[in-house]
Amino acid sequence: MFSNRTYDGLDPKDESFIKDYEHFKERTFELDRKLGAVLGRAFDDCLITESLFKLLQIFGNLVQRKYIALDLSDRIPILVTMLDQEMEECKIIYTKQMNRLVRND
Repeated sequence: MFSNRTYDGLDPKDESFIKDYEHFKERTFELDRKLGAVLGRAFDDCLITESLFKLLQIFGNLVQRKYIALDLSDRIPILVTMLDQEMEECKIIYTKQMNRLVRND
């Protein structure tokens, strides 16, 4: 967008750069909101914690962008709950295996 402009971006009297910059910020905001919605929908479609972590890894630093993070902030407690449930299941499996080992000795 900026490479096609013929004005001098360093000229303080020329307001063209400011207008283009504001348009750029608006467009970036729109794209962040759309990307946040897509990421939120993908987050909702993930059924296991492993897939959620893979999704977050794929999106990488994008999840730290302000508007995308706002879309995800309501969903993070869901991830924590799912992770807690998996930890409880692991604890049960571990306890069963330890009891089994004790009985066999």
